[in-house]
Amino acid sequence: MSSVKKPENADRELSLGLYLAFGLIVLFSGIWYRDSLMSALYSLEATFEQLDYWGPILLTLIASLWAILCFPGPVILGFIGTVYSHQPWVGLAVAVAADSVAEVFGFLVARHLGREKVARWLAKKPWFQWLEEQAETRGAYGVFVIRMMPFFPNSLANYALGLSALRFGPYIVASILGSIPNLAIYVMGTAGVVHLLRTGLGMDALYIASAILLITTIVLIGLQSVLKRHGRLADWKPDSTLEKKIDDTI
Repeated sequence: MSSVKKPENADRELSLGLYLAFGLIVLFSGIWYRDSLMSALYSLEATFEQLDYWGPILLTLIASLWAILCFPGPVILGFIGTVYSHQPWVGLAVAVAADSVAEVFGFLVARHLGREKVARWLAKKPWFQWLEEQAETRGAYGVFVIRMMPFFPNSLANYALGLSALRFGPYIVASILGSIPNLAIYVMGTAGVVHLLRTGLGMDALYIASAILLITTIVLIGLQSVLKRHGRLADWKPDSTLEKKIDDTI
């Protein structure tokens, strides 16, 4: 099989653009509108603190719905990192819980409720057959590696993997473990920038905040490159007949 680039370029540009845009907006708002931004941040944090243990539950439900609807992940992860900038481990726990709920929901819907509609919907995605092949040939290991890819459309993959022959147990374990590094980079990176805004933005803090954004971006790109080279997944090759095959088999 000829070596063809895996289908992450468009998703990488979207994810990086959203993450950097979110970070830069927060960063420069802290420079130009620090008092207003600090007031908004304190109000946001106070709102969730007043909710006590219901705060993380509410945010988990919101983030779960966000992922179920396949909205861009970096946006909600940046929001979680902002809300829990003073408790980033709580934010990470919320992100993992929400992501897990979406992974379970998408898989079970595709497998038991809307298999035909999901198959027709995803047949138009250029990575769909490649993903199914990884699940078939690599099993849980393939899912684990794919979940670690920062720029793969994992919200859509929740539904796509429900159409595979992979059993639910190995799927959910591999999905949760593979997603944690990815989620941690987004949530912790945002929390670091917001924490600097809270403590005051002198020039030193500005440089540090910019460095956090830059390092986070480099780590995301580096992780994707390492997984592409050493993840032992097959190269992606588009199949223009896939949609017809699904029409014939459903």
